[in-house]
Amino acid sequence: MSQTQQQNANDEEIYTFIVEWYDSIADLKRKYRLTYWVEDGSLSMYDLSKHKLFLKRIVNKDIKFPNDLYIGKTVVIYSRQLKIIDYNDLFTKNKFESISKLYHIGFVGFQSFTTFLSSQFNDNSEPFHFKSVKSVKINDTIQRYFNGNINNSNILIFCEFVGSKKIQQTLDKCLNNKQEETSFCGKMFDETNDSELIFEINKNYQTSATLQENESLICLIKPHSLLLTPNIMNDITNEGFRISAITTRKLTLNEAKEFMEVYDGVIKEYNYLIEQLLSGTVIVLQVQCIHDNTFTQFRNFVGPKDPEIAKYIRPNTLRAKYGVDRIKNGVHCTDLKEDGNLESKFFFA
Repeated sequence: MSQTQQQNANDEEIYTFIVEWYDSIADLKRKYRLTYWVEDGSLSMYDLSKHKLFLKRIVNKDIKFPNDLYIGKTVVIYSRQLKIIDYNDLFTKNKFESISKLYHIGFVGFQSFTTFLSSQFNDNSEPFHFKSVKSVKINDTIQRYFNGNINNSNILIFCEFVGSKKIQQTLDKCLNNKQEETSFCGKMFDETNDSELIFEINKNYQTSATLQENESLICLIKPHSLLLTPNIMNDITNEGFRISAITTRKLTLNEAKEFMEVYDGVIKEYNYLIEQLLSGTVIVLQVQCIHDNTFTQFRNFVGPKDPEIAKYIRPNTLRAKYGVDRIKNGVHCTDLKEDGNLESKFFFA
């Protein structure tokens, strides 16, 4: 162990990572050493190619310790999306490797998915991340994998989570507590033995989303609301709406601008809305427009864009319950009925 690492271990918690940033102008991937001080949440960056300091030590409250620091995670620093690609030293690796394991879990139906998340989030003491979530139609292969023990749902929510062994413990708890009325159905996929099936589900299985004209709308759960995902989904289904598909996305700057293009120059918070979308993973729900008035009813259920106004005039709406301000207002919802199909294709096609 180097003198610096020894000092880190004995005196204060300092961790170092290798991060990568894609410079679109130069068409280059640039690497930096990111140093993080736990005591005050500060960080610095050192340019590995130019061998000089790139960013002096500053406090950054947007990065949460230890939840936002693991290999594969993208963090945003001064609007730059930096992907963590490696640990810089053994001290950092020993700290984070045990809480950054990848788990593949399949849930039959949205109720099983939200039951697991609610149980996982009851104790938020250990890191937990959505690496990816997607819903696919159940076929004969999945039926056999679950030994035919499938409830009446025809949708599998396939998830890749990053975290500690608590993920396995939570799944075991849900399976052991299963009752007839809940019909919980979930199973851990083995990364080695089930590698072919994992690949097929991720790449080739048919999405459960419907992509027909005027049949759906999008409800996007913003990064600041991820821990509230099971609450939001349960509120939606309890209100009588049908969720037909789910996916996750880590938007690039160009994707965020394309998705929010209609608001550019229209609302003053546009740039801040983009920053919120870039600050972490988003969860996208497709809601089926079963009846002619479903779209209007769901828009009303989401509530006004300003949570303070929502709390006053529509206290039971999603934004009143889960919003913070006009930027962190819980969820984005399709504004125009004719845009529902376009937004569905943006995320699910």
